[in-house]
Parts: sequence; C-alpha cells; structure tokens
Amino acid sequence: MDNENTNYKKTFTKEKVLICLDLNKELREEIEGDKFSETLFQTAKNGIKMYVESKSRLSNVHEYALSIISEKPVILKGFSTDTNELVSFLDQLEPTEKFKKFDIMSICDLIKESTPIPTLPDPEFFVHVILIYGRPHVSLNLQNSFKVFLF
Repeated sequence: MDNENTNYKKTFTKEKVLICLDLNKELREEIEGDKFSETLFQTAKNGIKMYVESKSRLSNVHEYALSIISEKPVILKGFSTDTNELVSFLDQLEPTEKFKKFDIMSICDLIKESTPIPTLPDPEFFVHVILIYGRPHVSLNLQNSFKVFLF
C-alpha cells in the first residue's frame, strides 16, 4: 500500500512550465487553410493558450511563466497560477525582427535564474520547458548543450 501512495504522489507532482516563444519575424508567414488564414505566430499563440487553459482546468496548482526569445530569452511573466494574466501578455506579442543567432544554453541559464532546481529523488515540482522556435536559418546545437546542464 505504501508503494501505491508513493506512485500517486509522483504522478501528481506540481509542475512549473516555462513557455519560451520566439519573436523572429519569420513566424509572420501565413498558413493557408480551407476556411482560415493565420500566421505561424498566431497558430503558436493559440496552441499555447489551449494548452495552458486545458492544463489549468485539470489542476490549478501548476505554475506557468512566459519568456520571449530575441537574441536572448527574457522572462515577461514569472511563474504563477494566474493563466488569465499569462494569456493577456501573450495576446500583446508580435514577431519583431530577424535574429541572426541564438544560444540554446541561455534557456538553461534562464531556468536557473527564475526557479530553484528541484532536488531528486522526490522533487517538490517538475520544470517543463516548451520552446516555440522559428528560425530556420539558425540551427540549434542540442547534441552537447544539455549534457552540460545537469539538474
């Protein structure tokens, strides 16, 4: 029975979700559909809204933060359970310019600055990162980057 309680606790651990949204102007490209036409950026924003609103209906203990990515990521909205405020910030965003570089490790640095890293084996919360990246001309070197970032 004790093992069942441990599994239950791990299954329902609080989450801190950091949403990183690229502001690269290439996300202004339109997606053509049968009944609609919207930009890649608008589609990404709508997907984020659906995710946050659905997840918060399932559990209101999870916290969300919003970061924008230009040359470096910047937190716009810190971790909070207030999803309405996050959506309000999201609605105000638009792609700005074409960025020439991006260091994926800067997101790791941002995580370290914005929330304490949970300790294992029984963490108080999990940290999830959702990265919406729209720079086809700037590739990410993921192979070695996250090996350095140990929790």
